[in-house]
Amino acid sequence: MTLSETTGITISPMGLVSRKDAAEALMMKPKTLCEWANKGVGPIPIRVGGRIFYRWSDLQSFAAASSS
Repeated sequence: MTLSETTGITISPMGLVSRKDAAEALMMKPKTLCEWANKGVGPIPIRVGGRIFYRWSDLQSFAAASSS
């Protein structure tokens, strides 16, 4: 699996992306990431101010590991 090069993805200065953008980059639905988080699998979500984000570096590592 490789990360999508979609230009609509916003990466914060802290290197975080929203669940929606993370799902778009991984070419899946946000609901899948939500279900994975509930099961404790996939990239690790981070809660900031009641919202869920993912580290861009974690998404890159996850995509690289999934493609091997």
